[in-house]
Amino acid sequence: GLILSEGTVSNQHCSLRVTSAGLVICEDMSTNGTYWNGTLVGKGEAVVLSHGDSIRIRNSYNHTTTSWAHEDPEIGIIAKTYQILPRMLGKGTFARVNVAIHRKSKVQLAVKIMDRIRHGTPEYSGGTNIENEIAILQTIHHVRLEIPNIVPVVDVIKTRRFIYIFMQMLAGGDLFECLLRNGPLPELQAKFIAYQTLMALQHLHGQGISHRDLKPENLLLSSATGYPRVLLTDFGMAREFDDESPMNTMCGTFAYMAPEVFDVKDEQGPGYGHEIDCWSFGVTLYVILSGIHPFTNKYSIDDESAMQYKMRNTMEARTLIRRLLVIDPKLRWSVEDALNSEWIRKDEAWLLQRYRETALAHWIKSSQHLGVVTRSSLIKIKIKKQKPEQNESEHGGDIVMKVKAKKLINTSWLFTQATRQYSCAGKRPERMVQTMKETKTWGRNLAKVATHHNTFAVSAIRAYSTKSQGLKDRLRELIPKKREEVKQVKAEFGNKSLGETTVDMAYGGMRGIKGLIWEGSVLDADEGIRFRNMTIPDCQRDLPAAEGGEEPLPEGLFWLLVTGEVPSKEQVKGLSVEWAARSSLPSFVEDLLDRCPNTLHPMSQFSLAVTALQHESHFAKAYQAGVNKLDHWDTTFEDSMDLIAKLPNIAGRIYQNVYRNGDRAAEIDSNRDYGSNLANLLGFGDNKEFVELMRLYLTIHSDHEGGNVSAHTTHLVGSALSDPYLSFAAGLNGLAGPLHGLANQEVLRWITKMREELGGKDVSDDVIKEYVWKTLKSGQVVPGYGHAVLRKTDPRYTCQREFALKHIPNDPLFKLVSQIYTVAPNILLEHGKTKNPWPNVDAHSGVLLSAYGLTEQDFYTVLFGVSRGLGVLSQLIWDRALGMPLERPKSYSTTAIKAMFANK
Repeated sequence: GLILSEGTVSNQHCSLRVTSAGLVICEDMSTNGTYWNGTLVGKGEAVVLSHGDSIRIRNSYNHTTTSWAHEDPEIGIIAKTYQILPRMLGKGTFARVNVAIHRKSKVQLAVKIMDRIRHGTPEYSGGTNIENEIAILQTIHHVRLEIPNIVPVVDVIKTRRFIYIFMQMLAGGDLFECLLRNGPLPELQAKFIAYQTLMALQHLHGQGISHRDLKPENLLLSSATGYPRVLLTDFGMAREFDDESPMNTMCGTFAYMAPEVFDVKDEQGPGYGHEIDCWSFGVTLYVILSGIHPFTNKYSIDDESAMQYKMRNTMEARTLIRRLLVIDPKLRWSVEDALNSEWIRKDEAWLLQRYRETALAHWIKSSQHLGVVTRSSLIKIKIKKQKPEQNESEHGGDIVMKVKAKKLINTSWLFTQATRQYSCAGKRPERMVQTMKETKTWGRNLAKVATHHNTFAVSAIRAYSTKSQGLKDRLRELIPKKREEVKQVKAEFGNKSLGETTVDMAYGGMRGIKGLIWEGSVLDADEGIRFRNMTIPDCQRDLPAAEGGEEPLPEGLFWLLVTGEVPSKEQVKGLSVEWAARSSLPSFVEDLLDRCPNTLHPMSQFSLAVTALQHESHFAKAYQAGVNKLDHWDTTFEDSMDLIAKLPNIAGRIYQNVYRNGDRAAEIDSNRDYGSNLANLLGFGDNKEFVELMRLYLTIHSDHEGGNVSAHTTHLVGSALSDPYLSFAAGLNGLAGPLHGLANQEVLRWITKMREELGGKDVSDDVIKEYVWKTLKSGQVVPGYGHAVLRKTDPRYTCQREFALKHIPNDPLFKLVSQIYTVAPNILLEHGKTKNPWPNVDAHSGVLLSAYGLTEQDFYTVLFGVSRGLGVLSQLIWDRALGMPLERPKSYSTTAIKAMFANK
């Protein structure tokens, strides 16, 4: 009997039993109510329970089933290959989606399950919605091997009551969930998602198929942050179309439906075409960029004035959306029009490169994981022997393999298993597919076949060489190895001493204390700085230079700092294109800089802009959403790449506002490299020598161990898990100090003052000696000479001197700098108060900038800051990857130190 606090409810209220087929049955035996999901079952009636179903007794007592109970009596057929888990990914009108595991490979998949009895509505020619979906997917994947941005289907199984579609599961969830977590997306991230969506629609429309239910919920992401791979899913509403047979069913999701869909009165009306997908895409893009729906009343979309254009995005983005959300479908932009829009073409090179990289990563992961699932049922393919040929129009010059597939059910590896039909006679399912001899993975098999027939594999395979591998992909490979290396170092040397700390060190700015980990560079007292064990001459010799140039490109140096490897020219070019694509500033940051008074120091404006960009931080949003600590590096990488890309735009805007009355010299050009773009934004882009100087300047100023103020500050603030924007802004504030980033200005002021006091003419070495002694005897230092670590001439000084000797040997200030270099070291040795009498990098950099016309000394530290971003942010990525802890050294008071040694 069932007894509650109110008394006895019934002697036998309901029964729960499990059948031999695995069904869980609840039978109502009461007169006062057993409720199933809020609905009265009724005495003598029974229901089949599924996971999550709720049983309520009277009005106050609930029980929710927690063991997986599948209602399909033929579940054993599926269970031999797959385990369907209780975890539900989503539920729609016609089906639900659960997580499944392929038993042999342990790969997680998504499975779409439809009950034919409950939801079988013969609305389309294929029968039920899900059968229509299967037919559409077969049509899509029958056409070609490489399907852009369409969700891969692994298997389809039919039983008498249920249909199961097994698909690849993406870790990032759907776009709608991403928007709920993060709000509107930064424009470049939105553009990359939009670009992939357009590629999917282009393929569908090319095959005469309209999706008819495009919305954020139906766009799956490989990652919840950064620039993920996008896959279009849910083809239950999709329909083949042609000009003679328009579609005439009112379907889709109201908020994203085109006006002509609402106008459908009956199946005999004029109907509509695939233009409805373009409308839905326009609404989706608006939502991605603004976080709100474009119409004040989503059910009244016949008036374009109802649109609420509240986006703070570029004019190109707003123009594209206006062209897509046109009431008349004949005037509405097509997918091809959208792909050719100014918004897309502006970053087309980067989009294509990034598209290939993410497609490659997705292809490899799919071939290694889905290939394991489906390798026993792959389609036989035949590769036609042919000479390699170029296909410029589709693959941008990459060599492409041509494939001929044998009949019939399907020729795509993405749709590797044909539908399995379960016969009513109870026989085992028949696999209606030809099989290929088992190999380790489909990817290896494809490559093997291609090689055997003297052809080249798909462009993605060729791109996956070390020469052209993307930076993030390479970093992803290096991180596990580095983590293991650090683990071994700590295990073997964890209790070893790095050196002694003295009281003088504590009072002396901690000079000489060894207590920081910095991967990018190490400063040797005799050799100078080494970037990943490469000296500056090594970098000048080995790092890629621009076409026709000689100086190393900053992109190559950044790659070296991040990976420890010298990049190829292709990788450096790819980084240039990617940074150009990421470079645009949000309008509110542009407004912020434009409103700053000209009297506000350029470094203050620089720090202000970087801090404001924190609004765009991927890391901050991911951390708020509870991202795994092991994945912190991913969003830190994305933030760092975005920030580095935007630094030239910030610097250029500050320079033009403060010194050029707000005139815009230029915009970021994807055909220029990082240093060239910076020079162009400053107004010096036509001076080839200045462009070369910027490349050299940005490279040699990028990193100098971790103990200097800007590097240590960025690392320290980052150790508190502040995002890269806040961390770097803190580092910039340290760089702005007179004892750090302002040193080159002080050198230039001292040299300029010397030249003025000496009459502005060439003078002898003896006159220079007298002036240097005069400076020292007045209690001042000789600016630009001496270094806390170095005991020789700074190699960064040397390479700048070599640049000047080549390009500006007769410049008056350079000649004066050369004379000082000749006489000052001996004077400083004689003076006896300088441990290192040799010049450092600051002794030369200001003179070079001045020689080419950049004479605004207050701006010099901004250039230093742009360069320093390459070093400190590359280290911050590794700090996150290695899980570096919060920095918290011990401090002492003077009283404590006295007490410590009083009795010794």
